[in-house]
Amino acid sequence: MKKLLLGFLTGGIMSFAQVAHAQYADGTGTGIHQNKIFWLAWGGPSLTSFPAGFTSTNIVAGTYIWDLEPGFVRVVGQMSNIERPVLPTSGTLTVAPYTSGTYVGNGTSSLGDGLQLMYPGVNPIGMATYISPDPGSYKGGVIEFDIDLKLQMQINGVWTDLNYPGMVIADAESMASDNVGTEYISAKTNGTTGWQILDVRNDAASIGQNPNNYKLEIGDGGKFFKLYNNLVRNMGVQAVMYAQGTKTLADVQMQGQGRTALALGFVAPFDYGDAPESYGEAIHYIDDLVLNGTPITTDGVYSVASQTAASLITPTANVYINLLPDADGGLNHFSPTADVDGATTVPDYDGSGTYTLTIPITNNTGQPTNLGGWIDWNQNGLFDPSEAVLETLPASATTATFTWTGLSTHPNPLKPFFVRVRVSTDTILNPNSGATNGEVEDYALWATATISGNVFQDANGLSNGTVDGNGTNLSNVLYVNLVDNLGNVVDSAPVGSDGRYAFGGQLVGDYNLHLTSQAGIPGTPATGSSLPANFVATGENLGAGAGSDGIINQILPVTLTAGQILSEANFAVQQPPVSDSYSFDIPTPALNSLLPLNGTGAADSPGPLSATDPEDGQLTTGKILIISDLSGMNGNELYYNGIALADGDTIAHYDPALLQLKFTSIGSTSLGFAYNFLDNASSAGTAGNYVVRWMKPLPVTLIGFTATREGATVDLRWQTTSETNSARFEVYRSYNAKNWQKIGTVSAASQSTELTNYQLTDSAPFSGVNYYRLKIIDADESFAFSHLSQVRTYSSVTLGVYPNPTSDFLQVSLPDGGEIKRLVLTNSSGTTVKVTAGDTISIRDFADGVYILQVLTRQGEWARSTILIRH
Repeated sequence: MKKLLLGFLTGGIMSFAQVAHAQYADGTGTGIHQNKIFWLAWGGPSLTSFPAGFTSTNIVAGTYIWDLEPGFVRVVGQMSNIERPVLPTSGTLTVAPYTSGTYVGNGTSSLGDGLQLMYPGVNPIGMATYISPDPGSYKGGVIEFDIDLKLQMQINGVWTDLNYPGMVIADAESMASDNVGTEYISAKTNGTTGWQILDVRNDAASIGQNPNNYKLEIGDGGKFFKLYNNLVRNMGVQAVMYAQGTKTLADVQMQGQGRTALALGFVAPFDYGDAPESYGEAIHYIDDLVLNGTPITTDGVYSVASQTAASLITPTANVYINLLPDADGGLNHFSPTADVDGATTVPDYDGSGTYTLTIPITNNTGQPTNLGGWIDWNQNGLFDPSEAVLETLPASATTATFTWTGLSTHPNPLKPFFVRVRVSTDTILNPNSGATNGEVEDYALWATATISGNVFQDANGLSNGTVDGNGTNLSNVLYVNLVDNLGNVVDSAPVGSDGRYAFGGQLVGDYNLHLTSQAGIPGTPATGSSLPANFVATGENLGAGAGSDGIINQILPVTLTAGQILSEANFAVQQPPVSDSYSFDIPTPALNSLLPLNGTGAADSPGPLSATDPEDGQLTTGKILIISDLSGMNGNELYYNGIALADGDTIAHYDPALLQLKFTSIGSTSLGFAYNFLDNASSAGTAGNYVVRWMKPLPVTLIGFTATREGATVDLRWQTTSETNSARFEVYRSYNAKNWQKIGTVSAASQSTELTNYQLTDSAPFSGVNYYRLKIIDADESFAFSHLSQVRTYSSVTLGVYPNPTSDFLQVSLPDGGEIKRLVLTNSSGTTVKVTAGDTISIRDFADGVYILQVLTRQGEWARSTILIRH
């Protein structure tokens, strides 16, 4: 049994995306030319047109069309003169589509179907003799026919014949017979300049055969060929041949004692564009081909197995850009300095509004050179007609220059502009047609980045002195706006998923870079810098090393001189922690008893304090804790390591076992305080509230102990509901609720069952927060302390607050360079809206209105100023 294979070499012409309709081997076979031969499959997606009467079991005379590249390249075959010069011993002999399979002869897999083993994945691969009603029987017979093949390309809407170089002809299965007879494949060609062996499969030794019995006969000046086995048994040898210049086969004969198959294909090298799919395809046929190796050019009989397999033909263009084009496969090589052939440099666009591209060209045809250049300046994924520059130059020209004008002066340097350049002697009208010669090259063109930088998610802030971290755009919601010295937006750059941003164009002068969640509109006033909810800025810096610009406000000033390039203009953001809120219900505690806050966390077992930070995870033991508000303690006290705590106290290494409540307030049934954990960036974030409740009030004796500021003095008042053997009240004052000073004594009523009022004036309070408590002393000198009452007084220090009114941030200073510890901002209702360390406070997120800014100095003094927020 024998099968004959004819194919057409494509010179590695297409990428995998481009071969969806063409028929190639799947690359898993033993043949040395995988994915390079386009086989004409008699069925499947590539066969797009056939004559009436064609079926899966009957190939009839008529016209057949195969799509090599849909809409661009096709093969047209004309089948004719189907005859049967020798009839089979019985049955009806026809020619039918053939699907290769696996044939195992003599019990060894080495005799598998040669076509399937060498070039698998294409079916139906060819035309086969078919005897009905028993197609697998050994009944002899000869089928004969003629076939003419044309390779066509659509040029400006017209299908045009291409001068293809030749055919591949192969015996794809070991010739064998179970009966006496002669097996062969023969045909007459229109002429050839030589025969070459491209592939030989030789398994003859594995079955005890001499491979030299497998012959190729060449006659009639190279026009006639015949493949045959001069022994009637399995050979285990088959050949793949190339016939240079052959386009027509006449009197094709296939004879054997079983089925015989014939397949056809092309040598068709092309040069393709390789821009992304949205830009469409461009195809140039490489019209000049050089035959490799030493072809057989003399009539005679040759042993196929003794021939040296040759490489494929080398395609050589006569019109090209710089270097000879390779028959490429759209490899998507995008680089600012090279195309797919590595031949041409593409300069960056400098943002001047004009771009010039000069390319070297070669034209050996003597005909004028037609060129087309397209650049996707609007980056819409298409080569628009308005983006084209078309030229015709004499054949002697060695360079071509394309110039585009009226371009954007603020291009995006992080997104490429795709470029297509085509050269041919054909008329070039658009970026997506075919051409019978020449070359197409696609490039990625980039704009020069005048200013570039990063946005980092900087979990540790400036604790390491550096603006750094992982690049981010917070899920595509960040922009950097370029703002001029008049406050107007010049350009707006989106931040990429890797945190990168860039501005192009020729920029000179002073600018501010604003990091924001809102894209600015060029030519309009900048609207400030805002971040998505739950994010804060942690620093800005011009440079990749240590340092910052000194003010954390999402604004980075830059200055450029002519031609200057600035990189590493960096911003950093992070998510502050959210401290957890807790509520517990406990049994009524004893007066002056202590409760450690390190329980299980159950409803009646107050547990440790904690916070959650998106970057740092859970914050608790060992972290920095700030007690931010004790106003809800209702006269009870909070201690750490035996020391009473006050508002703003910081615990450097929090240990839950050392934090205790002390129940000192007569009549109270609950207490609460607010706290913040600092994350690794020293951000406090959202405060947590810790509340403890109990059912019954502590024994009631003293009520209504208050402290009220009256000008430069503090008025202290308290009441009792009952007194027994009371002697006196001693009034104590402290600036930190730890160290106490007695400021006065008031005699008690001794015995009383009625509401009794008491009063004392503190004529010399501290500047800042003053804490007061009563020491209630009985006649026997036993005593108890009251709950704390506090009031804040202010020094006469004159604050420097700038700017005021403001819409963005406040800078605060003290006389003589005094150091500021904390800033507290309250609204007109007296609610604290922000607490921050240092001498700068951001107010961009607050509504317009009048606010009070309270300032705590390092010396413990408080001062305040009224400010106006106006956006």
